[in-house]
Amino acid sequence: MSVPAARPAPAARAGLIVALLLLSGFTVGLIAQPARAADPFRAPDASYLPAALLAPLSERLGFEPAALSEVVSTSPLRGSMEISVHLWPSQNSLFLPRPPSALPLSPAQVRAEYDPSPSVYTAWSSYLAGFGVQSQPLGSDGLEFTARGSVAGMDRAFATTVETGFWGVRAVQFPTPAPALPAGLAASTLSVLGLSSGWTQFTLPLRPAQTTQNLITPDEAHEAYGLSPLYNYSGTPHWASSVSIAVLLWGDGYDQNDISTFFSMYYPSGWPLPNVMPVPVDGAPSPGPGAVSDPSQAPIELTLDIEWAGSTAPGATIYPVYAPDGPASDNYSPSDVTLDDALTRAVGQTGVVVVSMSFATIDHADPALQASFESTFSSAGQQGITFVAASGDNGGAVRSGGACTTTAQPQYPAASPQVLSVGGTAPVLDVSLSGQVTGIDNEPAWNGSGGGFAADYGVPSWQNGVPAIAGGGHRGIPDVAGPAALNFLYFGGSMREGDGTSFAAPFWGGIIAEMDAIRGMPFGFINPRLYSIAESEPNGTVARALVDITAGSNCLDAAAPGWDPVTGWGTPRALLLYQNLVSSYVQLNLTLSSGSVSPGQSLTATALVLNTSNHRPLANLTVQFSSGAEAGYAGPCGGTFTSASGATNATGVVAVPLSIASCYIGSRASVSASILEGGFFGSNTTSVTVNLLGLAAFLTFIEQFPYNLIAFTLILLAAVLIGRSLSHRARRKAAAQRIRTAGTAAAPVNTASRPATPGTLAGPKPTPRPPPAALAPPKPVASAVAPVAAAAAQSGICRVCGFALDPALTFCPRCGNYVEAGGAGSAPAQAPR
Repeated sequence: MSVPAARPAPAARAGLIVALLLLSGFTVGLIAQPARAADPFRAPDASYLPAALLAPLSERLGFEPAALSEVVSTSPLRGSMEISVHLWPSQNSLFLPRPPSALPLSPAQVRAEYDPSPSVYTAWSSYLAGFGVQSQPLGSDGLEFTARGSVAGMDRAFATTVETGFWGVRAVQFPTPAPALPAGLAASTLSVLGLSSGWTQFTLPLRPAQTTQNLITPDEAHEAYGLSPLYNYSGTPHWASSVSIAVLLWGDGYDQNDISTFFSMYYPSGWPLPNVMPVPVDGAPSPGPGAVSDPSQAPIELTLDIEWAGSTAPGATIYPVYAPDGPASDNYSPSDVTLDDALTRAVGQTGVVVVSMSFATIDHADPALQASFESTFSSAGQQGITFVAASGDNGGAVRSGGACTTTAQPQYPAASPQVLSVGGTAPVLDVSLSGQVTGIDNEPAWNGSGGGFAADYGVPSWQNGVPAIAGGGHRGIPDVAGPAALNFLYFGGSMREGDGTSFAAPFWGGIIAEMDAIRGMPFGFINPRLYSIAESEPNGTVARALVDITAGSNCLDAAAPGWDPVTGWGTPRALLLYQNLVSSYVQLNLTLSSGSVSPGQSLTATALVLNTSNHRPLANLTVQFSSGAEAGYAGPCGGTFTSASGATNATGVVAVPLSIASCYIGSRASVSASILEGGFFGSNTTSVTVNLLGLAAFLTFIEQFPYNLIAFTLILLAAVLIGRSLSHRARRKAAAQRIRTAGTAAAPVNTASRPATPGTLAGPKPTPRPPPAALAPPKPVASAVAPVAAAAAQSGICRVCGFALDPALTFCPRCGNYVEAGGAGSAPAQAPR
């Protein structure tokens, strides 16, 4: 009977599995990038993601099936076309407003922080090149590129067919069926513009004035809204010569003669003239006298934007950035691609701190455009750029024959939570007997002021404290207001009058740019602070930074005390507004007791609070602290871990303990501190490394080349050696098992001394087999138990373990005790194992 060999395979496999687990675990730690999410294209947390980015990818690619059944005379598009592609950033924090106390990032820093990586653009470029489509990066943040090629190539690249047709009287272009991309590219794509066009119609919030009485010039607006004392707040003139404003539009530009005449005749003498630098985009014509004949009427809008922004920010550089007109069938509205290009060019101009937008389209009418704009708003916001938009001139509702209806129609981009939305008033100036403007006699709402509630965007955090907004569940518009009726401009070689929030938006843009220049640092995303100031000012107070408008109405609502969906918080008094902004902003420095902490451990967060204007410590201010998961984290124990608060001492310092959840497995955690009380405002956020293995510093070191390659090689070698060692031990154990198995199978059972087990079958006894020579037991050593073993051998029973012995055996096959042949001089010995 042959003896079956022992099977070492399970033990060997166990060793190999352990080695592989070690290898994979260390390799994952090795290649992890603490600064970026494991999946850089995962959509950010919806709690702070702009709503337009939550639309299905097909809509963000320009597919709108609802109206396709109404399109007639369809046919495939021929020739070539251009598209614009926006990519998801590498970090979701791009969509979070920058803390007010933090310095703005430079374009290079934004790219270094949020560029999805060169491999993403390379993958896109290679993919499109396979269909004959050439791509070119656009902008400085690495998040956008344009591509141009044949329509046939685009069709194949997006697995669709781009067709043309007529939707009513409008020529439209659309993809059908829904565009599609390979999974990897789809995951990296935020939006695509250009596959569809002609569906979106933009309007200009400008009307001819109904009368020329009480006409408001920019110079009179200086006196009425407190701009003159702002320019001289310290006894020395302060101008906006260090900053730039971009005004965004489309059309044939403007006539430079109009601009020169305006600033030479209607601009205060001795003030520095603005420097106007035109930026026509995508084939739009250069400025010239012929612009006044543009049927789109965009040049008159662009002209007044330059005049009103420049007159409120003396000495600033003004960049009119404009796309070419679209077709007459679409009311000359520009295409999405060209307007998106213009926005990208606007934020990229030197020194731009404000972008003013006096145009509108229906909120939610164009998800692809809104997603693209929101991406650019976020990227530019990190650079400290403020976006200002006119709330529209439809009174907040759809109009029928020029008359109001009750159908709300919020306007975009004013509806975006990343934009300062500006409504309109109809001020009546207070004029002295000598004809000098001394202020405002009364200021009701302008009846065309756009307002209401956004269709797509929920209530942002900074509007939650406003009862009139929080109950509605949507972002309220406008935020503030400015003069929008009976305003002066110079166009077409003559003085003109006009109504519209088109005047109010560049008016506010100029004020913010002037305040940025005086402060020496841009305010950036200013909305939360404006709401804080407005909420802290008691109603009815004359000396207010934001004067409440309580008379007048638009189509949907009436102006009322506090915020209202007609004029927001009201109109500015520039000097008081600047003083409130600067004195109430605090410099909040946040430090941690450790840069690395393990899950379940605590650390101390310390805040130093200083006044930004005089850098003195602020005492007795409550600082709110919290620790939580990093942005975009999707593992267990996400959200907020701990919250705590404390009051600053006489030196402006407060420290609190915070902890990290014991079940948190992210590579980094977020720690934040904020102040929003007593008229003060400030916040700061930092991060801490979560040291899951106690090796965070080491892993950070070895993730760099060539140390990552060296470490990977060493880990691989260690894993192989561990696997071989475990397998060798398994083979040794298996050999010993074979010896014991062989002895057991060879030994006959002594039935005389031990009864047979019931139920066993009788059979011939196998011939005893001595152990192999290679495994022969060592020479016996004398022992005190030798007589016992000898007696056991003679009696046929091992007295050590009780096993029935065969006299021919030289050792006990069960316990390994050695017995000399014949039983004489026996001594125990351990069998080889």
